[in-house]
Amino acid sequence: MSRTAVARSLLGALLAVSCLGWPGIGRAAIELNVGLSGSPGTTTSPVVVVERVELSFPNRRPSQTVNRDETGFYAEARFVYKGNGPLTIRWLVDGRVLVQQTEMLTFGQTLLVRSNANGIDLPTFQPGIHRVTLELVNDTASGGGLSIPTISYLVADGAGPSGVPLALELARPAGTSTFDAATGDFRWNASKGFSVFRVEVERQSSSRAGGYRSVLAADVPGTSYAPPATDRQRFTAGPHRWRVTGFPADSSRPPVRTPWRSFFVRGGVAKGGVFLSRAALAGSAVPAGNGRVTDTLQASRALKSRGVLAPGQNYLNLRLENSGVMRQGGLAVEVYRDGTLVSRNNLAELSAGRFMDLAVPVDIPLRESAGTFSVRIVRAGGQLDEAEVEFVNPFAFQMGRIDFTERAEPVDPSFGFDPGFSGCGGALGAP
Repeated sequence: MSRTAVARSLLGALLAVSCLGWPGIGRAAIELNVGLSGSPGTTTSPVVVVERVELSFPNRRPSQTVNRDETGFYAEARFVYKGNGPLTIRWLVDGRVLVQQTEMLTFGQTLLVRSNANGIDLPTFQPGIHRVTLELVNDTASGGGLSIPTISYLVADGAGPSGVPLALELARPAGTSTFDAATGDFRWNASKGFSVFRVEVERQSSSRAGGYRSVLAADVPGTSYAPPATDRQRFTAGPHRWRVTGFPADSSRPPVRTPWRSFFVRGGVAKGGVFLSRAALAGSAVPAGNGRVTDTLQASRALKSRGVLAPGQNYLNLRLENSGVMRQGGLAVEVYRDGTLVSRNNLAELSAGRFMDLAVPVDIPLRESAGTFSVRIVRAGGQLDEAEVEFVNPFAFQMGRIDFTERAEPVDPSFGFDPGFSGCGGALGAP
């Protein structure tokens, strides 16, 4: 018998023993470690598929003129992609690698990358035209059909072909002025010839390299800028600075940038939240509804109103606004009458920048001439806002003039009635 046959016989015997056991002996578990030869299992590596690439300079165009030795100049790349994983980007200037970046992408659609994200600006020391493009090192699924554009910039020594310099000067806030974070705006003076201006604001920060942290940046067509309410909450009390960069309509001319100017921010801006913007008594209910808030980051208005109503069922018509930047949940409206809780209404979530209309039924007693309803917005036991609504019931005053009680008046003897007469058959008026 061959060795293979013997091995098979022994294995069969062992399996039989493991299943049936030796006579008179309990079965025991047998563990067999079977080794399999061959290649181990593989996992699919993350894949990034770049479908589109757009390149531009700070003026949002594929060409721009800059002054010689200008700092902070960069190019931007906008990617449309699918998948997830690392994407390595090489920025090339005149065919040479300037910098290499690696971005870790999650499942998404778009990505914006600046060439100076690692602190390396586009070179501006050599006058002339320079071309910028990029390479994608591990775009594994583009299939070779992806077209990457090439853009160019001109490093100039002078003011440009027209020879007439463009003027740009900051107006307010001035260096010694105080800026109101809730209402302040930025203004500057500029000569004709600019197409767009970029406003940059930074606040002093000891934790940042250079001592400042970015607050906001915006591109505007005119010579003034009033930050929207959602951006004003970024201001904090303390030293700030700002500057403006003007981009000429003639793209062959370099942009003009003002020096930084310091100013001081007074106070901060309320972060916004849920509050009552309407609370009124009426004999009919307003339809339930919702909509968008026209102005955000508002605070409580401490509403107080008064209504003259008929007794019976009336309605507190309310409007709740979420003027913050976050969705608010777990809200409830509580109604008190003269300090006593009379109703509580749990509400659905209120999205940021939205309002909600609702009507709460309330009863006014017939004999109650006046009183006060207190409407409170609460969440997790805390009060967010409160409004007071007084009511007057004129019918209660009218009822006070009518006496519905019965009275027993004494009988006048002149009518001939005998108060003591109680029997039947007696003659009226008998002596």
